[in-house]
Amino acid sequence: MKTNYVIFAHCKKQTEIMETKEMNKNIKQIETIKNRSYTACVSESFRIMSGNIKTIFFHTWLYALILSLAIAFYASFITQLTFKGYDMALSIGVLVSVIVMICAEVLYYARTMTLLNHQTFKKNNIRCAKIMCLYIGFSILIGIIYSILAFILLGDKPTISLDDPMLLVFPAISLVIMLVTLPYIYVFMKYLSEPETKLRKLVLRAYKIGFRHWGFIFAALFLAGLCAAVCGTIVSIPLLIVLSANTISVIGVRYLADPIGLPSYFPVLQFFVYFLTSFVYMYINIFILFTCNLIYGSIEAKEKERKEFLLNKQQ
Repeated sequence: MKTNYVIFAHCKKQTEIMETKEMNKNIKQIETIKNRSYTACVSESFRIMSGNIKTIFFHTWLYALILSLAIAFYASFITQLTFKGYDMALSIGVLVSVIVMICAEVLYYARTMTLLNHQTFKKNNIRCAKIMCLYIGFSILIGIIYSILAFILLGDKPTISLDDPMLLVFPAISLVIMLVTLPYIYVFMKYLSEPETKLRKLVLRAYKIGFRHWGFIFAALFLAGLCAAVCGTIVSIPLLIVLSANTISVIGVRYLADPIGLPSYFPVLQFFVYFLTSFVYMYINIFILFTCNLIYGSIEAKEKERKEFLLNKQQ
């Protein structure tokens, strides 16, 4: 019995090694743990993307496809709800598409991380799922807080003016939350990159390290986000045209009692535009993920140098 267990464990280990080698055999390896400036993190991410685009696409296209389809279905259901109002079938479709989106997003990130941390897809899948659960729980908590604030600040007012200063509270709180949670980029990348770490131990301990480098994280992500926004805007032009046509039609139908002027094939066209735009976005998002990985590596290198400096200073 013991011999069979040893053989099984050995086979399992060999399978994981072969899977990791298969995932990375065509990847141009880079030095992640290296002290880089925020501009170097962004430029290096672009170089990795451009130098490995075929390999990245080969390993991620299926999961990007599934996630893009889920997003397209979700957006299409939401669009139909704006036309028809509440509809049970469409509401169920939205709920199902959200669940599929969450599962597909976990798979998508897990598959992408195999290109960076050299871990198996299964291990990355488990870790990405834990991060997703934490994110969902945090989002629910924030939603509850916003609901309570809305009840306290706005009360039972029948109408709310757009120039009501109370409305500024919500974007201000959102900005503060975004800035405070920024160091968790480092926390999550550390958790995904180091298989021996535990998420519950990193939530506060690694957050302190990330907060120490808050300015560096902000600058790198701002620059990467700016580059992604330029690419995303160009990619979104067909989507913006479709959304504009749909918005004008909704206004005409709801408020001017006009007939629907869109062609019968418009929902199908809109679905494919949603899908294709989302699919391209998946690879713009990978660029951001690569930048986050280099941010993590740079902070690790900076912290190592800092510890060595303090140690030499004590001696």
